[in-house]
Amino acid sequence: MRWSAWGSVPLVVVAAYACSDFEATDTAPASDGGDAGDAEDAGSDATPAADGSSDAPMAPFCEIDGGTICEDFDDPQSSRFPLPYTTDGGTITIVDDPHYSPPKALRATYSPIDAGGCNYAIIESATLGAPAPNGFHAEYKVRLAKLSGIANIGARIYMAAADGGRNCDYYVWVTPTGASLHVGNNQGDSDDHALGERPIVGQWSHLTIDVHGAAGAQKVEVTVDDKVALVDTAVRPECAFDTALRTVEVGLHCVDETVAGDLDIAVDDVRVIVR
Repeated sequence: MRWSAWGSVPLVVVAAYACSDFEATDTAPASDGGDAGDAEDAGSDATPAADGSSDAPMAPFCEIDGGTICEDFDDPQSSRFPLPYTTDGGTITIVDDPHYSPPKALRATYSPIDAGGCNYAIIESATLGAPAPNGFHAEYKVRLAKLSGIANIGARIYMAAADGGRNCDYYVWVTPTGASLHVGNNQGDSDDHALGERPIVGQWSHLTIDVHGAAGAQKVEVTVDDKVALVDTAVRPECAFDTALRTVEVGLHCVDETVAGDLDIAVDDVRVIVR
């Protein structure tokens, strides 16, 4: 089932999420402002807003640095990811809660219904074709509310050769006990690198996938909550020559219901920057 825009109505109406596993008050952790007296003594190190106040809300995530493509899901009319796509058992919606940066985030769910094959609850960008001769940096926030098996989560980055042929994808997949980075091509060749850190169920995590280096000699590094989960690792040869950002997907990718179980995630503040 494919929709053409955020405002489109799916053919299958999804029930309201009054019984969600998400907590309605779950937002990004607030920073510790310290003692007010200390701030006065130091002259306050808060950055003043345009109106002279120091407690005005921060600018939306994507206005701070939009990168090559960026989405914080706060604008229902955004056209950065114009191709929502779900298969039977999957749902994808924009929600008020939970969110990392207010006021909204993306929620993706999946429940096995004997659909077989790859199942999806994603949004997809248009073809970008952005030159990336020295790789890319991708980051996003993800919150796992329900993880009953294996899930490919968050942002999936598709790279292509400069002539548009051959493409490789990068994404993180998680289980209740571990996580890995997948790097593979459309010929069925792939590597799965075990990660030393993983997102924790029930809380927001900040993930980055960083591919760097010249074509043919690229390496990849992954961090989870600013901790290195995969140290610089050589990208498989055929993928190391893909030097254009083709597309980006966000949500639950190619869910295999035989190992997935019920899945419920939220994603926020997605940004990809080419090098």
